[in-house]
Amino acid sequence: GAYSSKTKTITSLLPTDPAYQPFAYATQDDIFNSCTNKNIIYRNNINNNNGIMDGILTPPFGLSMMQMADLFRQCYFHNATSDWHDAQVKVQHVDHTHLTLAKMRFDLMNALESTKSRVMINYNRHMVGQVGGGHWSPLAAYSPSKDAFLVMDVAKYKYPPVWIPTPRLYDAMGTTDPCGIWDYPHAQTKLNHQQRLALTPQLYQQAMEKLNCQPAYRGYIILTLT
Repeated sequence: GAYSSKTKTITSLLPTDPAYQPFAYATQDDIFNSCTNKNIIYRNNINNNNGIMDGILTPPFGLSMMQMADLFRQCYFHNATSDWHDAQVKVQHVDHTHLTLAKMRFDLMNALESTKSRVMINYNRHMVGQVGGGHWSPLAAYSPSKDAFLVMDVAKYKYPPVWIPTPRLYDAMGTTDPCGIWDYPHAQTKLNHQQRLALTPQLYQQAMEKLNCQPAYRGYIILTLT
């Protein structure tokens, strides 16, 4: 059986898209707002006369561990009217030299067992047999008999939820994001049009340098209501 059938996915913390009512679906458009645009990532902003820029689709592409943590800390949990206004945000990079597989399993199992916690993972899709690179997904459950975690993929059009064996998930999260640390979101304003598109390895490298990218391990974020 799976640990905690009561556990909800991370989308239960966020606004939902009315286009999908009565189903409580959240989309990227619901997550991003004026606060995230100012502090986390630019979304559809006019910038330096170079046209409209979508920061998610601009180097370094996507959100890093720290960006995701700050998104919750600064733009959602600060709201005193929310039940989660004083929630704790634990960021755990999966560096195999400092975090064992057993400790990772323990952390995730405990979080999933609690109705007051939610878990998001940042992993390399290639390491679990999927197409793509770095990716975010919520965890839903743990199976002791399979020693596997249920990954509720957010790209439903591409992959359904999947049980991933714990050792494989540990390896997938223990990969390096080449731009896990950077000067977000303002450094993206320094990119010219060609660097934003990054259609060649040379242009991508130029963009990474302008963003002041530093590598960092992927891992998981545990959100806990206190």
